Amino acid sequence: MSTAKRLVGLMGGTFDPIHQGHLDIAQAALTELSLDEVWFMPAGNSYHKTRPKQSADAKDRAAMIRAAIEGVPGFAFCDEELKRPGETYSADTLTDFEKRFPDTAFYFLVGADSLDYMDRWVRPADIFSRCTVAVAMRDTQTEAEVDEKIAALTAQFDARIVKLKTPVKQVSSTEIRTALHAGRSVRGLIPPAVEDYIASRHLYGKMARLTNGEILADLQEKLDPARFEHVKRVAGTAALMADVFGEDEEKARLAGILHDCAKYGDRQGFVEVCERLGIPVREAERQHPSLLHGKLGAYRARTCYGVDDPDILGAITWHTTGKEDMSLLEKIIFTADYIEPGRTKAMRLPELRRLAFTDLDAAVREILADTLYYLKEKGRMIDEITQSAWEYYCRLTGEEN
Repeated sequence: MSTAKRLVGLMGGTFDPIHQGHLDIAQAALTELSLDEVWFMPAGNSYHKTRPKQSADAKDRAAMIRAAIEGVPGFAFCDEELKRPGETYSADTLTDFEKRFPDTAFYFLVGADSLDYMDRWVRPADIFSRCTVAVAMRDTQTEAEVDEKIAALTAQFDARIVKLKTPVKQVSSTEIRTALHAGRSVRGLIPPAVEDYIASRHLYGKMARLTNGEILADLQEKLDPARFEHVKRVAGTAALMADVFGEDEEKARLAGILHDCAKYGDRQGFVEVCERLGIPVREAERQHPSLLHGKLGAYRARTCYGVDDPDILGAITWHTTGKEDMSLLEKIIFTADYIEPGRTKAMRLPELRRLAFTDLDAAVREILADTLYYLKEKGRMIDEITQSAWEYYCRLTGEEN
């Protein structure tokens, strides 16, 4: 009978917030040490950390961890230290785990910076005797420095310490909180799901609106090249139309830049994301999840890019389906998306481009008509909002439907 123990990595910390550095260390350990799981274990009241003014409470820190690791094979959440009253000590946790999980060998995952002061933790001998410490190399420390510290701890505590080979970029939760509080972008430092959660809960201060250039730079990393070029053309077309019809050109340009800001990633997962964020999902959207990119785009424009203009958010929301009685900006983005210069496959483009700059309501009506015709030809479900929008603009323009 095999006596091999299950191998589990413990990733502890305040996670205020969890960031990409935490995830990189966990993934490196999972892969290099052939671990069965890595448990993300947020501290309750950590004795050696003073909670900053802009900190998140235990409930939010736990929620951010769950959002960050959801669906990642081998990653699990552990609330052991959150449940414990008073100050939490790693020595107590490992002592308890040794009794409760006799068939498990634990690896305690730390960055090389933490290794520098582990000998000053509460009862370090208990920690080193009950686990193997796995150290992630930071890009700010040399191998010689880390090797010297490992040798000292091994000699003092008979510690078992291994080094992970995968280098991990230095990321600081403090710097992330500071950046968020100042309204600066933290793209690439925290997972998108965590960024969404922070924005929705207004943690660490409200994000300021990014400039158009900053937004475009961010979108260029997320969208495929063809989609990114489309976004730029829609923004330019919308600004031209705004000039003709007396709308604010900068609002139109910004709405054009952001109209497809959520159109990336797995679109089949849009329904689940919307439900998690509390965004209503209609039956047509459930059957065709791509329709949700307008609602998700408005959410991301507000929470990730700091846009709070309701007219811009409405233009992003309705640019695909349209709706009855759209505002001027909503009609401009709806139309610009359809007739921008890169479009070649839509029906009657020369006529629609002429109408777009001469009779906007008629242009909206005809685009809706062509959309409904296309859906019927393809045998796809007709969105009731698109149907009612077409009927509305037929009545408004005096055309029979």
